[in-house]
Amino acid sequence: MKRISQLLLLLAAVLLYGCGSKPNSPLDLVEYIPFQSSEDGRWGLISPEGKVLFADEFTERPTVAVNGRFMVRNTDGLWEIYTTEEKPVQVGAAYLEAGLFYEDVAPVVEKGKCVVLIDRDGKEVKALDKLDGKAVRRVSNFWEGIAIFETTEGYFGAIDTKGNIVLRPAFSDITMCHDGRIIAVDKKYKDAGSGDKSKVKFAVFNRKGELISEIPLGKFENIEGTFYDDVMPAGVERDGSTVYGLLDEKGEWVLMPNSRVKRISEVHDGHFIYSDGENYGLMNFKGETVLRAKYDRLSFGPDGLLFARNDSDDDYMLINYDGEQVGKETFQRVQPFLGGSHAPVRLSDNYWGLVDKKGELIKDLKAELYDIDASSEDTWIESDYVDLGALADAMKLSSTSLAGYDFNQTAQSVISEICQRSDNGYYDKPENYTYSDELSFPEELGELKGEMHIAYPGYIARALTETYNTSYYSYPRTTGYAYNDVRPRMLGLDLEMTGKLDGKGEELFKVVSQRLAGMGATVKENDSAKLVRFSNGNYGVAALDGTKLAVIVSSVDLSNLDLNSLAGGTSASMTEAPADSMAADSMVADSVAVDY
Repeated sequence: MKRISQLLLLLAAVLLYGCGSKPNSPLDLVEYIPFQSSEDGRWGLISPEGKVLFADEFTERPTVAVNGRFMVRNTDGLWEIYTTEEKPVQVGAAYLEAGLFYEDVAPVVEKGKCVVLIDRDGKEVKALDKLDGKAVRRVSNFWEGIAIFETTEGYFGAIDTKGNIVLRPAFSDITMCHDGRIIAVDKKYKDAGSGDKSKVKFAVFNRKGELISEIPLGKFENIEGTFYDDVMPAGVERDGSTVYGLLDEKGEWVLMPNSRVKRISEVHDGHFIYSDGENYGLMNFKGETVLRAKYDRLSFGPDGLLFARNDSDDDYMLINYDGEQVGKETFQRVQPFLGGSHAPVRLSDNYWGLVDKKGELIKDLKAELYDIDASSEDTWIESDYVDLGALADAMKLSSTSLAGYDFNQTAQSVISEICQRSDNGYYDKPENYTYSDELSFPEELGELKGEMHIAYPGYIARALTETYNTSYYSYPRTTGYAYNDVRPRMLGLDLEMTGKLDGKGEELFKVVSQRLAGMGATVKENDSAKLVRFSNGNYGVAALDGTKLAVIVSSVDLSNLDLNSLAGGTSASMTEAPADSMAADSMVADSVAVDY
């Protein structure tokens, strides 16, 4: 099964390119576009109709202007928000990340702080440190009055422009609101594997968070996850390939899958662009071919127009639904129509223009357009606030456990668990572990990312043999493999202090050290390491070196441990120590004498 996460929000693609110039899209809201007059020149803003707001003003490329505001990065790499005027005025602060004002509020984040909603004057509307009692990791741009948010636990929900919860964070995947609908996958399906596809359902909600329908995934090979013009592309398996049709919000076919339709790239105005596997054409919702699949590229414009390219070596041209060229111009590259009126087009390597819906270029522009760029900016606005106590909680540290693993857990159960993760590199077959006494694998605990190491007192698996006897000699031969009943002797977690944790290693080390001290008696310590003996006789260690923090829980006596040996901050060096001897009944292969 294709991972459910194919529904994850791709806001830039959906909002700026996925639907052409569909009415009520962010494309219609663009008021000004950034442009350069020369290769090394500063940037200005020009309207889709060719009005120059200002030229040669900013060293860094601004964003498009929406709702009277645009953004540009300063010399420190932070976003500054400006009014859309001939002499722009800055509003608000400087932000690590910031969203555009598709609504009258936008999510932003300052260094070291949580995501907040601000209004167009830069005033805080609401802090989004927690939603539904859960710490917020990131928040998307708004569209149709809805923004998506993700908690540090990795689950998604939705809010309105006041920061009120529309959907609780109970979903493993979710799409942006479009056509008044949000599609989400309940977190109970998060670990659904290839054999559980029939159990997975997509939930369709309206903007109020009310459930419209549930659509079983098992009926489809692929669902695109976004509605346009009240339909959603979906594919089914047929004769060894995926063919597409259109669904309504109830999951019923508006247009049955068509063998000619191998992909649907855009939907607009009762039509859709389809691929026959090689080229692109145009159909309507009745399944009637409007333009046969003969184009190398095809994308929607407004009012029954399309940009088309016949061959990869050809220029683009503007055509109508009859396939007739509109205007006489051709273009090296094209961008979508903006503001519903004009589209930026490249006419030569060093010159851009603006074309209208008649295919005519604006004459006598008041500026040279060496470059023009309407691409999207930050899709997600990620919190820069770090709750050190919450991070320590996520480690699940105790005298017998770490990161959700404990000394009573067999190696077989750990392997089975990590084999459920994507791209884990492990195989749930005992023959792969006959000479292994350690497991090492990537581990994520909310904001924490690193490597987990688990050491065992002997080999994780063994070969099963039988004795083969002949008249002259006997020898063992392998009949299979089995896991040994080995339990950990040491749990280690290496954490990278990078990203938003950069520079916070010492603070986190102090928090973890204090927790260790509260669980037992300190045996020894220095400025960057602490060794604690728990009341049950086990040991705990925290060690920091540069950008790496190691946390260890061990049933092996570590009282003679040289804390300086932990330089590098890694638990791997400890878990790689020679294995203790295993009990004979777990080390020696099962044997059965067989006479021939």
